[in-house]
Amino acid sequence: MSDFIMMFREGGWPMFAILGADLCAAGLVPIALGFTLVARSRNKWRGAAMAMAVVALMAALAPICAGIGGYMLGMSRVEAALELVDPDKRELIEKMGSEEAGQNLNFGFGTGCLCLVPALIALMLVPAKPVAHDDFA
Repeated sequence: MSDFIMMFREGGWPMFAILGADLCAAGLVPIALGFTLVARSRNKWRGAAMAMAVVALMAALAPICAGIGGYMLGMSRVEAALELVDPDKRELIEKMGSEEAGQNLNFGFGTGCLCLVPALIALMLVPAKPVAHDDFA
């Protein structure tokens, strides 16, 4: 538990943005799966199932994007701090700063993939659009 708290401290406020995006995705993905299963069993509501699956997929990508943004923000702060640092300690501070900024990537990709896989499954399970056959051919 203390490692998790330390990861949040090192990652900074973007970690909370990632967590918020994760909570939204975790709420939307089961709804999308439910819509998809209903659409497959009743053979209607295909449009609603497709829309929910796309929304769930976008919500699942949000933590990954927030992790990338948090990493970029952290690295920009590291680069700004390196301008003021003694050249002897530059390498050490750069290494430590990149590790701390990398916490955003680790958390964003790790938790984002947990929602991304079921969102992709929901999208793949949406029933196919019915094809109108030409009876006069």
